[in-house]
Amino acid sequence: MPKDLSMPMKKNSIPEKMWRNIVKRCRHDPAYVNVDVKMSKLDFINWANLTVRNFCYLNPGITPSIDRIDPDGHYELRNIRILGVVENRIRSRFIEKFLGIDKLHSQKDRLDMWILLTDHLCDRLGISLDKFLEYIKNAKAV
Repeated sequence: MPKDLSMPMKKNSIPEKMWRNIVKRCRHDPAYVNVDVKMSKLDFINWANLTVRNFCYLNPGITPSIDRIDPDGHYELRNIRILGVVENRIRSRFIEKFLGIDKLHSQKDRLDMWILLTDHLCDRLGISLDKFLEYIKNAKAV
């Protein structure tokens, strides 16, 4: 039996809530039918206590969220990380699901939808697509 190095497990701690959400997704969400939990609760809580604490210290005011590095992979310690909830949503397939785009659509159809979305975003921001692309190019260079 591994030694418990975690802080006392509080029922409503962030790591405990994350664990419950992971298990709930894998048991009840059809989108996670091929995703398994390949770590013990104790191993996860030990990892999450330190990782979440560090994340919150370095990112005050940002809500931590568990992310699978490989979205087609399982929940296991080598495939999870902590991100801010907003970044996690952006990186997820949430937007594509919301727009009704999935892997069954061609790459061209998916790109066309992203172009439409980006064009709308530029209109909302009041900038040209060229300015937006220039901003992205400069941000990537940093």
